[in-house]
Amino acid sequence: MAIALSVVPVIVGLVVLALRRGLPPIYETPVAVALGVAISLGYALAAPLPGGTVVADALLRGVAVGLTSAGLIATVRRLTLESRAGRR
Repeated sequence: MAIALSVVPVIVGLVVLALRRGLPPIYETPVAVALGVAISLGYALAAPLPGGTVVADALLRGVAVGLTSAGLIATVRRLTLESRAGRR
C-alpha cells in the first residue's frame, strides 16, 4: 500500500508533463490509469528477480526526484517572471 500511495505524485507529474507536451485533456484519466497499471505490473514482474524490487524502487525514486525538480524549477521561473512584471 505504501508503494501505491507514493506513486501517485509520480503519476500526477507524468500526466501534467504529457498535458504540457500536447496530450488532449480528454486522455488525462486513461493515461493516469495506464501509468498506474504499468508501474504496478512492473513491480509485480520485478519482485521475483534478484534485486528486482531494489531496481524498481530506484527507478521510481529517480523519476520522482526528476519530476519534483522540474516542478520546482518551473515554480521558481514563474515567480521570477511575475516579480519582474510587477516591477514595471
